[in-house]
Amino acid sequence: MKKIVIASILATVSVALSSYGQGSVSMANTTFGVTALDAPVTFATSGVDASDGNSAVTAGWGIGSTFTADLLFEYGTMTTYMLSTDSATALAYAYSPNGPLDLGDGVYSGYFIGGAATIDNPAAHYASGSVNLIVEAFNGASYAASVGDGLWRGQSAVFSAVPATGLNTPTDLSFSGFTVTTVITPEPTTMALGILGGLSLLMLRRKQA
Repeated sequence: MKKIVIASILATVSVALSSYGQGSVSMANTTFGVTALDAPVTFATSGVDASDGNSAVTAGWGIGSTFTADLLFEYGTMTTYMLSTDSATALAYAYSPNGPLDLGDGVYSGYFIGGAATIDNPAAHYASGSVNLIVEAFNGASYAASVGDGLWRGQSAVFSAVPATGLNTPTDLSFSGFTVTTVITPEPTTMALGILGGLSLLMLRRKQA
């Protein structure tokens, strides 16, 4: 009798998980050759990493453990991409620093290996089918805030996947590597000079007219 009750409970849990309406993907940019996923994140140019004590970085290096990777998704009637709230993953598996790309001897610069990222829009739960995805990486408080000297960010091209549902193993991602770039905000004085220069040109054109 007890066995029947336990089996009934497990079946109920399984159905609940399957019917909740969400998908999952594996938040990683390498599978160590299992499915040939190799999508490192590298620096586009040389510079400094403000999140690592302004340490020097070289173009082509893999980004290190001061960076975070996030996943954005879009499906169905969604008009904007949504952030998978449980996808935030530290770059450089095993806490490797910025450095040359490597997947051996305990060094994983440029790579991240996290857990399952949930694909679900509470307004219209995921049920099935392909979704559009974007991976982003940054070293500031958020992707939007990673602007300034020594702050870097970048995004992958849009790619598609069919997330796993229910108790199935999360789907491996399939995308190409990408670079992060630093966007330096102009000094206030520089901005002011630019505005004054623009006004001067406008006044000069009016006089000539």
